[in-house]
Amino acid sequence: MGRGPQRHVSSLVSLDIHHQKETKRNACPLEDPHQAQNSIARNLKRIEGFQLEKILFSITEWIQPMLSASTISANTSNIPVLNGNNFKDWKENVLIILGCMDLDLALRIEKPPSLTAASSSDDRRNFEKWERSDRMSLMIIKRGVPEAFRGAISDEVTSAKDFLAEIEKGFLFAKKQH
Repeated sequence: MGRGPQRHVSSLVSLDIHHQKETKRNACPLEDPHQAQNSIARNLKRIEGFQLEKILFSITEWIQPMLSASTISANTSNIPVLNGNNFKDWKENVLIILGCMDLDLALRIEKPPSLTAASSSDDRRNFEKWERSDRMSLMIIKRGVPEAFRGAISDEVTSAKDFLAEIEKGFLFAKKQH
């Protein structure tokens, strides 16, 4: 009689050991409370990071125009007014300021193809970035050029790159005359 319960207990122990081995082999890593906590924390950080990134992007889009205006104003005040003697320095200052403000794209690359219904979102983004660069660059360049010099340039010149080239031609021509 003593052997019966003992044999039964022994069978239960071996079943329990077998069950523990199977459970460990098939266990989900999240069954460990520490792993589960770490996994949850990692996922929350990803979610929080993503949400934070979205919030920061939204704030940046909202504030960017205000920051841009004050930054542009502060930077352009450092560009000397063009006169008959300072073209080289003036041009260098303009290019440095436009480059630092990331507005020199239109001076560095050709205008992208016009947008169509088939244009991708990247095409649209690149075109809009180039167009903004051209428009802002042209305004900044014109700001430092007195009307006497601007008047000599055709109204048909509408890109920053062409406007700068026309000013340079005028100064090269004047330099050859002297």
